Amino acid sequence: MILLKGEIESVSTRKDRTVKVVIGTQELKPNEAGELFGLQNNLATVGIAPNEITPEEIELLQSSRLSVEDVPNGKSLSQRLRGALFVYWKQYDTGFKEFDSFYSDYMEKKINNVKSKLE
Repeated sequence: MILLKGEIESVSTRKDRTVKVVIGTQELKPNEAGELFGLQNNLATVGIAPNEITPEEIELLQSSRLSVEDVPNGKSLSQRLRGALFVYWKQYDTGFKEFDSFYSDYMEKKINNVKSKLE
């Protein structure tokens, strides 16, 4: 978890009814900047408080979990992955005539890759 002090520079609404918040921070340590850039384009839990965040609030942030309702467009991460794989299958010659065959093969390879790393 990253705790930053910053100033809310702007708040605006978007066409899809989400809200964009721009926060300016003071200079970051290299490890903090790296961790922050690593979160770019990923869904994260964000807590904003007008003063110092209390230990109880930190614990609440650390224990929070995202649900499907919290994900843009109401799609889970696995649904988003399947959608991205479908676009990939359409754009590139994968050697599969049916998407379901491509998807099954791709997922089996990923599952076996993870299993091969387990003890």
